[in-house]
Amino acid sequence: MSAFIYGETEPIASLVGTGVIAPKPTRLYSGSVRPANTITIQDRVIKSPIIPADGAVVTLLNCDVQLGSSGWNKDTRALSNNKDSGKIVARFCDIHATGPSIWVNGVGTKNFTVDRSRVFHVVDGFDSLGGMVVKGSLIEKLFRLKDPADAWGVTHNDGFQLVGGYAHRIFGCAIHAYNSSWSNVNSRNNVATTAIMLTPNAGPITGIDITHNWIYGGDYPINGLNLKRAKGNQGRISFNRFGGLVGQEGHSIDFSRTGSELITTDGNVWMSNGKPVNVRRV
Repeated sequence: MSAFIYGETEPIASLVGTGVIAPKPTRLYSGSVRPANTITIQDRVIKSPIIPADGAVVTLLNCDVQLGSSGWNKDTRALSNNKDSGKIVARFCDIHATGPSIWVNGVGTKNFTVDRSRVFHVVDGFDSLGGMVVKGSLIEKLFRLKDPADAWGVTHNDGFQLVGGYAHRIFGCAIHAYNSSWSNVNSRNNVATTAIMLTPNAGPITGIDITHNWIYGGDYPINGLNLKRAKGNQGRISFNRFGGLVGQEGHSIDFSRTGSELITTDGNVWMSNGKPVNVRRV
């Protein structure tokens, strides 16, 4: 296996996910999908959401986490930890749906680490309330689907959505904010809503550390929407590389001015020419 340097080696499908450190798994996981104890699941195909019990640490290694396109309630995540205790760790995993669904997302919402993994064919790749570390991973093929329950009538498909809490690290990832081929709603340049969305619905978003990523597409590649809802949003979005076709030409980082004063945005450039990207605070 060739050297992979976080932040210098761009994640592509052959360098992340299953099959890199061991053969792709074929054996079905038959254990509990709500583990009560600290466990490691290795070289398995998992077909139900993994939700650790309080205090449990669940580590997945070379696992194919796949959810069907039906049978789920709203906002089902393939890997889900909603508690302040416990943790999910996924390394060299594939995380995806097996068919189009408005309900299926990747990983959320607290205390999880995803490393050298591939997240694809989902609506949102990640949603975070804090304690998130995602590094050296590939996020792509996001579902843009008709959604009668949504005010816009369509899913908002984001690579990442940060909604509050402390500690959100995205490092050395490739985020392709384009629609999955299974989508049924068109968009300009086939872009997804965003690569990274910041919406402080649950309070200030602090400890933002988004650096050395490759960011493609997105109607707005990085969008801070209604940041004024919460004071004290804080962190850095720095040294990222932007490329590909976007929806809103020229606006790579778009913030509501009130609420973004403590978010720094230095060193972000276009891959094509090395020029600084536009940061708009309105």
